[in-house]
Amino acid sequence: MSMLKNKNFKSVVIITGFLTTALLPMRALGYPHGAVIPDGGTYTFEAQMNNQLLVNEKDAETVFTFNIGNTPYFNIYCDTYMKPGGPGNTDPDSGMTFDLTSTIPKSMQNPGYLSLNEYFDVKVEIQIGGLVNQHITVPMTNLWNGGSDPMECRPTSTNSRDYATTLQTGSNGRVTFRLKKPIINGITINQAELVQVFAKKGKDNAGTSYAAIPSTRVVLGAGIITVADSCIINNGNPIDIKFGDVANTSEQLNGTNYLQPFAIPVKCSGGSFTTGDLNIKLSLLPGASGHAEFNSDYFGTLKNGIKRTNLGIVIKDNSMGNVVKPNQAYQVPNFVNNQGTWNLTAAPIAAPGSTVDDGEFTATGTILAEFQ
Repeated sequence: MSMLKNKNFKSVVIITGFLTTALLPMRALGYPHGAVIPDGGTYTFEAQMNNQLLVNEKDAETVFTFNIGNTPYFNIYCDTYMKPGGPGNTDPDSGMTFDLTSTIPKSMQNPGYLSLNEYFDVKVEIQIGGLVNQHITVPMTNLWNGGSDPMECRPTSTNSRDYATTLQTGSNGRVTFRLKKPIINGITINQAELVQVFAKKGKDNAGTSYAAIPSTRVVLGAGIITVADSCIINNGNPIDIKFGDVANTSEQLNGTNYLQPFAIPVKCSGGSFTTGDLNIKLSLLPGASGHAEFNSDYFGTLKNGIKRTNLGIVIKDNSMGNVVKPNQAYQVPNFVNNQGTWNLTAAPIAAPGSTVDDGEFTATGTILAEFQ
């Protein structure tokens, strides 16, 4: 069994755009009175983040701003004539109203923030122009910009090219990262949709509606946050555990027979570790094999890439004899100067009363280090 390699997870997010056609009439497209939609459908702004985390401490904040060019021309759809706006114009048709929404859940611990992942909460602020002219925290509902747009709308639609006007909402703003817990060895931030901006002409009480699709969206580009704090596990090499030939019945595959000891040496240095001994915890994260289907306290196994439903791996702490469960953080004993060795054992274990099919079995996983 090849198991437990120190690495970071990565995933790929495929962004699918909205496709529209100019040959369809407005009602076929489903755009209601007052809706604002860029040429070609929803327009995506991608904000690229900085890679360096300045302070690697809980509750530390890192702010980066973005200002993206290439803002799109857009159409205003209307059933009846809508008047142009202008500075100070309070006519119901004047200006634009915005909904700023996010699919990222709200943070449970930091008001005004969204929960991006286990390490970061983020506060997303979008610049709203017009008479508002300030950064607005997401989410925000039905925010009128004060009537500053110069456009009218004649049924069924008017394009902003005629007014040399583009839709800029979503093109600039700032993102504040708030650290929930310190990071070791850096972290990959997957591409994430931060904001969906829905826009319509006029005030919210002017009988207008947003389209079913957002006008613009802001996507945070994938990146890697690097930190000075580093933990090297097993000198950066994989840890391989080999059981050899084993029996195939649950009476013999009992989690005690075929026991194999193995060690996880860890050495942490740099950044926060230079201040003295820190509280270091280690977790074992299962790979594609997941946990055993018959007991989530054990690691699952594969045969030729297919999950074995009745065979798992039980891992125990060698000093205490306690089961080391997948995805659970454990305090490692006898760490001195932020380094030490976690001594464990591994043994195959079958579901009670089962007979395991012949053939090889494998399991993989990742070692995660955390500190406070």
